[in-house]
Amino acid sequence: MNKIRKCLAVLVCMAMVMAVMPGVALADGTTADGLKYYVYGDYVEITGYNGDAAELIIPAEIEGLPVTSIGYNAFSGCTNLTNVTIPNSVTSIDRYAFYGTALYNDSANWENGVFYIGDILIEANDGLSGDYAIRPGTRIINELVFDNCTGLTGVTIPNSVTEIGRMAFYGCTSLTSVVIPNSVTEISENTFSGCTGITSVTIENGVTEIGGNSFNGCINLTDITIPNSVTEIGDEAFYGCTNLKNVNIPKGVTEIGRSAFEGCTGLTSLTIENGVTEIGDSMFKNCTGITNVIIPSSVTEIGISAFSGCIGLTSVTIPNSVTEIGGSAFYGCSGLTGVAIPDSVTEIGSYAFENTAICNNYENWDGDVLYISNHLIKARKEISGDYIIRPGTLTIAGGAFQGCTGLTGITISPKES
Repeated sequence: MNKIRKCLAVLVCMAMVMAVMPGVALADGTTADGLKYYVYGDYVEITGYNGDAAELIIPAEIEGLPVTSIGYNAFSGCTNLTNVTIPNSVTSIDRYAFYGTALYNDSANWENGVFYIGDILIEANDGLSGDYAIRPGTRIINELVFDNCTGLTGVTIPNSVTEIGRMAFYGCTSLTSVVIPNSVTEISENTFSGCTGITSVTIENGVTEIGGNSFNGCINLTDITIPNSVTEIGDEAFYGCTNLKNVNIPKGVTEIGRSAFEGCTGLTSLTIENGVTEIGDSMFKNCTGITNVIIPSSVTEIGISAFSGCIGLTSVTIPNSVTEIGGSAFYGCSGLTGVAIPDSVTEIGSYAFENTAICNNYENWDGDVLYISNHLIKARKEISGDYIIRPGTLTIAGGAFQGCTGLTGITISPKES
């Protein structure tokens, strides 16, 4: 009986947790007029339709929760559907949601090869070419709308647009420039990924997030201005933008994802203003053109491989706010001859300064052991016998004595009071 009570208690707890977790499917259902839906933690998605009506109004709420999305193939094959009203609560529509409906046969829904439903741009023909001005009053540019429209050379996005779906311009190789209006708050993941022809991007003040991979592989992008409204830059946002010259990360940015600027080999000017709390993993990895980095006092952590392979880096300033330097953080920065590691640092990962010019300066070595400031970085594998760590040493880096098979003893001096 006690086991049963315990099991019931666990089930009740799990239900309570799932009830408050956004994005977790809790239930599905069907409305009186045949709309199939899923209820998630704090929103509803329309997933299908059982009816055959010609006209349909999608409600703004179901079970007291906002209807925010229309799922993949939700109305696909509903050949009778000629008119649908989509509420403003909807912010995303999956691909093929209305594929095969009579809506596609209504010429009023088409404009120069681009298909609209109300104020939502649903899709564009692959053959779309030249410059295209999105219809004024458009609220949402759907996901994958212009993907692989390789003939599209320019696009005008009106101020009415508030949402641009993921991969909306993916692979538009002829697109040369774009202006994101201040009505848009987020550049979704992969929005302009693979747009190899883009040379400049203007992001107006209002955008708060630059999503993951949003400009990944834009190899001809040379200039981008990140406005003060941006607070987050996602993983690999500018990965491989080899011609990007200058980056100014404003003080409003507090979060930058891993590899955000990895492989930006043309990057020569880098300004990170106070606000960022972490230099993420591989953030500037292989940015071979960077020569000088001043890390602001808001940063507490330098991530794994953050500046690995930055062979042009000769100077870096680490503030006393930093407590952790990740493994391989400056690995292979062959031009880095010196750096001051503040006493605030309590953890240094393995190979953090491996293959830097610092390792070649005999003044940094105590016999077979390398020190930077008050931190023990590494020992040569040839070290043998007993070794007394230098008094006043604050940190022993990860893997510092790895492979030192001849080391027989080590003495760590007590911390000075």
